[in-house]
Amino acid sequence: MNEVKVVLGTFILFFQLFIQDTVSGQKRQNISLNEEWIVKSMEGNEKIPKNLPKDFKAPGNGWYLGSVPKQVQEFILEKGELPDPHFGDNAAQWVPVFQKDWLYCKRFITPATTGKVELCLLGLDTGADVIINGKMIAYCNNMHKRWRIPVEKYLNEVGKSNTLLLRFYSVKRMISKITAEGGSFKIPTSSRYIRKSEYDFANALGANPNFLKMGIFDDVYLDILSKEYFGNVYVHSELTNNFSEAQVMVSPDISGEMKSAIMYELISPSGQTLAKSTINSCESFRIPVKYPELWWPLSYGSQPLYKLKLHLQGNKGIIDEKEVLFGIRDIHMELKDEKTGESRFGFRINGRLVFMHGVNMTQLEGFTHVWNEKRAAKLLDLAKLGNFNFIRIHGKGRIPDDTFFERCDKDGIIVWMDFMTGSGISFPIDNALYLENLKSDIKDEIIRLRNFTSLGLWCGGNEHFLSSPSNSSDKTKPLGRELIQKIMPELVNKYDPQRYFHPSSPWGGDNWPNGNYPLEGDWHDYSTYKFFPAATVPLFASEIGMASPYSLHNMKRSMPEEEIWPEGFQFKIDKPGKIAWPDGWEKHCAMSAFEKIGDIQNYCDIQNVEDAIRVFGTAHGQYLKDRYERQRRGVIDGQSDGNRRSWGAAIWRLNDAWPMIYMSVVDYYLEPKIPYYFLKRACNPVLVSFEQTPDKICTWVVNDSPETVNDSLFIELWTFAGKMKNRIARKVDLPSGASKRIADLTFEFYEIGKRDEFLVARMGSQVVSHLLWPEKYLKLKEAEIKCTVINNEIILSSSVFVKDVAFLIPGTSGAIFGDNYFNLIPGETKKIKIIDSKGGKTLEIKGLNSSKITLNL
Repeated sequence: MNEVKVVLGTFILFFQLFIQDTVSGQKRQNISLNEEWIVKSMEGNEKIPKNLPKDFKAPGNGWYLGSVPKQVQEFILEKGELPDPHFGDNAAQWVPVFQKDWLYCKRFITPATTGKVELCLLGLDTGADVIINGKMIAYCNNMHKRWRIPVEKYLNEVGKSNTLLLRFYSVKRMISKITAEGGSFKIPTSSRYIRKSEYDFANALGANPNFLKMGIFDDVYLDILSKEYFGNVYVHSELTNNFSEAQVMVSPDISGEMKSAIMYELISPSGQTLAKSTINSCESFRIPVKYPELWWPLSYGSQPLYKLKLHLQGNKGIIDEKEVLFGIRDIHMELKDEKTGESRFGFRINGRLVFMHGVNMTQLEGFTHVWNEKRAAKLLDLAKLGNFNFIRIHGKGRIPDDTFFERCDKDGIIVWMDFMTGSGISFPIDNALYLENLKSDIKDEIIRLRNFTSLGLWCGGNEHFLSSPSNSSDKTKPLGRELIQKIMPELVNKYDPQRYFHPSSPWGGDNWPNGNYPLEGDWHDYSTYKFFPAATVPLFASEIGMASPYSLHNMKRSMPEEEIWPEGFQFKIDKPGKIAWPDGWEKHCAMSAFEKIGDIQNYCDIQNVEDAIRVFGTAHGQYLKDRYERQRRGVIDGQSDGNRRSWGAAIWRLNDAWPMIYMSVVDYYLEPKIPYYFLKRACNPVLVSFEQTPDKICTWVVNDSPETVNDSLFIELWTFAGKMKNRIARKVDLPSGASKRIADLTFEFYEIGKRDEFLVARMGSQVVSHLLWPEKYLKLKEAEIKCTVINNEIILSSSVFVKDVAFLIPGTSGAIFGDNYFNLIPGETKKIKIIDSKGGKTLEIKGLNSSKITLNL
């Protein structure tokens, strides 16, 4: 018997040594835990059940079954237990969901390893206990943080089953507890103590009441670590010698024994190996690159991306590897004009000051924080189609997925990245636990995103100072000032010193009330309902807002038809301050939307819902067009050209996260609204525009393309009836980055009929019209549009001027055209591409002064 024990013991020892030797040379791997979860609700005082269902594939009543990432509201909607909250008043029925706790359960097998195992929870919303095999191992209380928790000591033997539980606590109860405890809490907003999207606590995204959301919204996996492994690899480049040489700086961040060699290979954008070597040191190193291919924003050049492959070489082969795609470019903020010494706020990229024509982007969906890659890709398609080279990620939502930044790298879209804070600076940073939690997610965000080429700057967050005077004499107040102006910049300087940190958006310094001044830093445009001095040409407008409804066919998807335009309803403003659109609209608005409408008094009186959508949308579009054109010209109307002071304009906002009547140019259903097409034309890299003052009318050309423009500009005077009365020509020789008043038409055409004549400018393929008088006073002729559709291209013409030609594909949602809501010039043959018909079979075409025609597709 003793001999048997000796043999058995020897075998066990040999097996353990074999496993240890095998594992010590094993390659790092990730094991997904996304499949086969069960989920159920719990009361606040309810204990976690000791006896979980034996079969997670058939858990029984009260349990939901599915994969993650998926939040509790998605499980409920999937089963149809509550109605779609996007429609009508249904969101109110979902309030009880978020008053409960929710339990997520998962079983998994212990993997073969003797090393470290980390449980990676990339998105938990928000306060959750993490329990493995009955042992609570962590409390995760930060939605913006990616959690990595060592778990090897809590796992059962190799090959045995483990139970992972996540108990999510009701945020409403968490807030109630904070309010009740009081104690050291000094700020008025108790939700501020919870690191969760601030949008979840308000109806700014459109949900009414607000939609809190709970559960797992990103991947869950086990990271099986090798004896050595890459941490947060940091790659950036430095350009020298007039951009003809680059140094690629690599910090591999090795964890573990740090005895292995690093093999690296740098591959050019065309696929050629530029450098390849093995180094024994695990410290930072650099790779020289001669004559690098420079990365440029959209419309300024191409976006070549280099590939760096890193392999960690162990005794028995590769034990870990990383691959980083990156562009080589130089970027810094220009805060003073080199020639005049005047304040500026612009992105200088590869030595060139680049105008940012762009948008703000809110979170993708108000119903869930789960990232929707298809939805994000469609929005980025529309951004690229719209000639937008700049996106600001708003600081009150959700940090986008890595794939978003990868796409921006490839498309040349500069990203302004807010930290996830906003609306005031009263943060409870005197609470040590809160401050450490907040700092940890800011650090996470910096380290995670710093390798992306498209990342242009870091910003402390949204509108911190609008409600807290930044020019207060006491610089220690309010409580959160130290966070914005000391803690955040220190973190950026430590983890990503190459990038500029901007305290807040807007921010023009301590010299201005609320930090929001058009001629310092960036500026938020509230001129729709407030007077601002020097507001027509700000240095950088990071939010430009105007409100309008979305299309009628999409309103019918989210509102009862009787609320869209009640029977007998008349649109009229018969007393000052009246909200004149239907009450049903107001339920789908946010933040006093009616105060932010355009100059609807300049348009024909609204008689029905179709009129209302057209007038509000056109007024919205015209405002954006006028502001972008003026800012791109860079000088106040009538002033001399040559001193272009404005270098950026970004609308609030690109998208809607909920069906709503507000400031987006793309609606919730991913269909461009009327103002989208106005903005698209105003963001043409080479822009022709008209400038009209009480005394003069002039034509400008702005060149935000990479090459000098050498072309001929033709300006014409037409009657609406179709007669060209005059025509002049000018040569254009305009370097990249310049804007110039090319023609003063004041005495060329002298008298122009405001009601029955208009101007046209032509250069290259660009045809731009200009009306001198508001729509409602024009003497437009009845028009007949002639149109055909050939190979997804619409070809149309008219013998007289047609205002606001609109395309609609009935029975569809989300159709996209190369242009829409444009003026048609007499005698012109205009060709418009149908980019996405959404499978529609017919096309409707209607101008303001033309009858509707229908064509088969």
